[in-house]
Amino acid sequence: MLDCLLRRILLLIPGDPVDNLLRIASGHEARAKIGAKYGLDRPLTVQNARLLGNVLQGDLGRSFITRRPVAAMIAQVLPNALTLGGLALLLSTVVGVFLVVAFQDRWLDQAIMGGSCWGPRCRHSGWVCD
Repeated sequence: MLDCLLRRILLLIPGDPVDNLLRIASGHEARAKIGAKYGLDRPLTVQNARLLGNVLQGDLGRSFITRRPVAAMIAQVLPNALTLGGLALLLSTVVGVFLVVAFQDRWLDQAIMGGSCWGPRCRHSGWVCD
């Protein structure tokens, strides 16, 4: 569903995806060849069905820039991304717990709570903060 919506939005953007893959002086034959290679000459529903079938099989396609499989590129950086995300979650939890313990029921705690309750009320009247 989201893929279909995004593809519809991309169709509204001026230009053609084939233009990004070809040189400026390329002829109609090269354009037709690239369009057929990537299935851009088929109806949008066929393109979406083909894409969904490939994704369900684990084929995310190839990068236009590096010509490497996208799944392999994701697999290469995923461990580092998960490590970074986990460490950020751990650090924010530790700092948050420390701040709660250190500043509970003090003026800074009251100021932050007041600001967090006041902010949404300014943008959306009717919101109530406990």
